[in-house]
Amino acid sequence: MTLRAVAVAWWLCGTAVLFASQNRTINPDPFPISSSKKGLQVQMVDDALALGVRHAALNVNISQFVALTNAAGTIEWIVDGEPVFLKPAALAGLDAQVKALSDRGVVISLILLAYEPNDLALKRILLHPDYSPQAPNRLGAFNTATPEGLRTLRACFEFIAERYTQPGYPHGRAANFIVGNEVNSHWFWYNLGRARMEKLADEYLKAVRICHDAVRKYSTSGRVYLSLEHHWNIRYPGGDPAQAFPARPFLDSFARRAREGGDFEWHVAFHPYPENLFEPRTWNDKSATLSETTPRITFKNLEVLPAHLRRPELRYEGKPRRIILSEQGFHTPSGPDGETLQAAGYAYAWHRVNGIPEIDSFILHRHVDHAAEGGLKLGLWSRNEASGAASEPRAKKKIYDVFLRADTAEWREAFEFALPIIGIERWEQLAPKEPDPVRKAIAFLAREVPAWSRDNHCYSCHNNGDGARALYDAAKLGYEVPVGSLADTTTWLSAPLSWDRNKGDPGFSDKRLANLQFAASLLAALQSGHVTNRAALQSAAGRVASDQGANGAWEIDAQSVAGSPATYGSVLSTYMAFKVLREAGSEETAARKAQQWLANVKPVNLPETAMLLLVSGEHANATGTNYIKRLREAQTIDGGWGPFPDSPPEVFDTAMALMALAASRETDDTRDLIERGRGFLAANQNTDGSWPATTRPHGGESYAQQVSTTAWATLALLHTR
Repeated sequence: MTLRAVAVAWWLCGTAVLFASQNRTINPDPFPISSSKKGLQVQMVDDALALGVRHAALNVNISQFVALTNAAGTIEWIVDGEPVFLKPAALAGLDAQVKALSDRGVVISLILLAYEPNDLALKRILLHPDYSPQAPNRLGAFNTATPEGLRTLRACFEFIAERYTQPGYPHGRAANFIVGNEVNSHWFWYNLGRARMEKLADEYLKAVRICHDAVRKYSTSGRVYLSLEHHWNIRYPGGDPAQAFPARPFLDSFARRAREGGDFEWHVAFHPYPENLFEPRTWNDKSATLSETTPRITFKNLEVLPAHLRRPELRYEGKPRRIILSEQGFHTPSGPDGETLQAAGYAYAWHRVNGIPEIDSFILHRHVDHAAEGGLKLGLWSRNEASGAASEPRAKKKIYDVFLRADTAEWREAFEFALPIIGIERWEQLAPKEPDPVRKAIAFLAREVPAWSRDNHCYSCHNNGDGARALYDAAKLGYEVPVGSLADTTTWLSAPLSWDRNKGDPGFSDKRLANLQFAASLLAALQSGHVTNRAALQSAAGRVASDQGANGAWEIDAQSVAGSPATYGSVLSTYMAFKVLREAGSEETAARKAQQWLANVKPVNLPETAMLLLVSGEHANATGTNYIKRLREAQTIDGGWGPFPDSPPEVFDTAMALMALAASRETDDTRDLIERGRGFLAANQNTDGSWPATTRPHGGESYAQQVSTTAWATLALLHTR
């Protein structure tokens, strides 16, 4: 009989009631956030924990736990009123791994697969009717074509989702659920017979949606992933057009079909293996370029993937899909340098991944070399070739120590050997090189800066102040800025006496802010060579000085808890005024009072901390060390900063921090903070080159704040190049 029949007896005896939990309430726990991206497809749990693994990927073969009848040891999982028989005991080994790892804070990704079972009746239920018996790896597409297949698939996915998201996690916790494996090369890893891309996208979408619904039934935060391999605009050469497809058009087709049927939350599990799986020097990959038309995406051009996922039509609820790298490895070539080259490949990839905030994990394949991988030796351990076992560990390779120390304070020492092998002098040279976010921002600002005065017949702080200032700085640093984009603004700024005749709405203008913004923009125009008359700056400085408060500050938008991109706040306003007065050289008393106020004020939020670091950096003030410490501790896992240490990251606050760090004394620590911050800005840029507006409070909409936010982000990227 089934366990359902004895559920009450088991409960009374203190044994877990498996079936009863089918209808339990949803687990509200948030998604687990890890401090590191280091991951491994785990074979030996104790060794993985000793390595400090923070992510693990484990295979789940549904063929192992589905039964045809209600034999002893099975449970009934009811779907649409019909029972599906499952064997919980078949998951005992997986339970042990998931529990041991997740109890130690490891984020678990389960790879949901269907290997061809030996039982023909079970095969008919689990594998798609178009599965080919010639499938080279015996991995099939899930059966989404028959009523019985759909019921069984839903039962399997619900059972797995319920089991590994139970409150208290008695079997351990899984956070990620990957549907199938490398489906764009389906003949080999998700076999649907010979199929067109459109058919595979339709059938795969059914499976992913069923998995998503199953996970969301039991967990508010569990994530579901598509699985794609590295052929981006070409198909796997070993397959014909009915066996393999390029990942990019397949992904786009899947996303379009998902939107048509009602979009839902899915993410991407990608496998950016080197171009040649037997060559670990992936930095030499010739088919990996920064173009959207790149043949492959490997670690060399990994930034192409998140750039594509930022497209508006691929986002979910306005946010880009998350990425995990759930399988990739580096071969150990024959010869005395083989282990060194493998370890250098990992060191290169680790640093590339760490610079891309949309990527949550980098899960290495394999733990131990395996006999059945066509001669590839991808493990952290070599295998005992004298053993009859496929992956009995023999000895640790050089990559083992590199992997161990990758996310520790010892990483530079552990990675140093790889620098000359890769052909670089500093790891910072591997920062993401996706389509230059500065050039995209310049294109946006070059449209918007002149448009405001043309369309509104006045000049604004946000466009002709902040926006123009960013364009002037870009031009000074050698970027191509369209001449016409600044012509009217330059003429306006060159005549400070006319600023009072601006036609802006007086209900939405602050003369002190306007004087300050236009003066700062005029200073940038002088420094870039667009304006040559210093008398204009001195005239503007007089206007700014007349707005100074008795305490030496410019208390503009003083009621704001943290200032904002367009209206500044007192600390930023006073710093900007001080810069203008200092460079003009004509208002020395006002400049001294401003400097004294800045020296005495205490920061109450992170933008103020950043501005005061900027002041201390310029004047070698020892308190700058403390400000850097505050910024280091407040940087989020995404690489950004918010207005307060416990706030979500914002573009404006991140820009403030970056500009301050860039002006401070350069160290390995500050370089790392800056590179991560730059990655956050690149990851959050809109496709039109702008950035989302930072507003106080968070989440508002404001054209003025968006233009100013974009200007500050552009300035931060310019000054941290």
